[in-house]
Amino acid sequence: MKYVLSKQCSFSRNKDSLIGYTNLSFRNGVWIPQYHLNVDDTQYSVYEDKMQAFCKYVKDVIVPNGYESIEYLVNRLNLKTIGLSRYQLYASTDEANFCIRFVKKMYADDLIYIHMFRKG
Repeated sequence: MKYVLSKQCSFSRNKDSLIGYTNLSFRNGVWIPQYHLNVDDTQYSVYEDKMQAFCKYVKDVIVPNGYESIEYLVNRLNLKTIGLSRYQLYASTDEANFCIRFVKKMYADDLIYIHMFRKG
């Protein structure tokens, strides 16, 4: 699956288009996902695999490690802070749009929030 990354948001982020979100926390050297998808709703169940695949991409390709790789990513992509040690990145695929928010050292963990939005 091809992901297009950008620093700018070019899609609607209203709550009606939100499919679900995932929190990734860095613990014991690995990113642990906690999924929050509207999977009980049949129209959203098709997105579960796509969200898991995108999380795998984030964990394996974008930020293979914790704090240091978030720092590297922020510097390499020249991401701007949106608050206290928070950085935002956007991604799109043929099926969905993603908003990725990196939070460094919050509650003693590095956290990544991924919100998934419907296209259109």
